[in-house]
Amino acid sequence: MLNEEMQLARAPIDAMAVSIVVASILLEHGSDHLKTEVVPRLLDGSALGCFGYSEPESGSDVAAAKTKAERDGDEW
Repeated sequence: MLNEEMQLARAPIDAMAVSIVVASILLEHGSDHLKTEVVPRLLDGSALGCFGYSEPESGSDVAAAKTKAERDGDEW
């Protein structure tokens, strides 16, 4: 039923899934402001989450990404 309602509203179904992923990342790693102000809006649908990603060699093809994080002492 949810998918049908979203299709009727012409809302992209995957937008909801991405917003949930973004919310879970913010809950684990985000600031208090993001957790209290942004996450609730992502989950109630009043805001949409998204990812922006680009690399010189792979462009926006995340599967072909070569960038990685390396720990340097207490930092990344």
